Amino acid sequence: MKRSSHQHGAGRPPKQAKLTFGKNITPQVASVPSEQVKARTSRRNTARLASQNEVRLKPPPKAENGFSITEIAGDIFDAPDGTVLIHACNCLGSWGAGIAAAFKERYPNAYKRYNEHCRSREPDNLVNTALLIPPQESKSKHWVGCLFTSRKYGRNKDSPQQILDATGPSFRDLVEQMSEAGDEVTQIRMCQINSGLFSVPWEHSRAIIQGLELDDNVKIPREIFVYSLPNKTDRSQ
Repeated sequence: MKRSSHQHGAGRPPKQAKLTFGKNITPQVASVPSEQVKARTSRRNTARLASQNEVRLKPPPKAENGFSITEIAGDIFDAPDGTVLIHACNCLGSWGAGIAAAFKERYPNAYKRYNEHCRSREPDNLVNTALLIPPQESKSKHWVGCLFTSRKYGRNKDSPQQILDATGPSFRDLVEQMSEAGDEVTQIRMCQINSGLFSVPWEHSRAIIQGLELDDNVKIPREIFVYSLPNKTDRSQ
């Protein structure tokens, strides 16, 4: 007796239907134009950088017993003897660009002290601290105050938030060192710290400094003169 075709195929799974795309044609995933890929990558990078550069700092209240800040457009280095000149530094021993390069040119011996200080310590142990360098040059009797607010520099510098987080502790450390120097410190000058190659808006650093409370036994000038380039508008606060 001849089996029917239906019975002959009983129990076997049905054959999968094959999709045919045409003779000798292999299905391909539609390619995305390179311009779209570049645009997506650019948006992702922009979002990532924006997140890194985001400042979450809530400005501290202004200290009742703290520093006053007077902003001046002029030459920070044209200062009387006994002046402390403050700038923000990296922890790798480099004064290679920006205002730091000007410090290096004018105070080469102070730079050597700073460089040796950095080379003998790890960046993680330096950040949040300060270094007060006594007058080293024969032509001028200026102190140099180094605030270690970023571990590295250039593209590898710390984020704006990290730099601001280090500004308060490093400035307090510098205040202690200036207080130990006593009457030898006659004036305090500072550039707009962190706002140059560290790319942190000056107003954030200014708020931190104005929020520092000082003990009554701290015997140093309570006014800080902050210098900017002459083409900027004078501001006092």
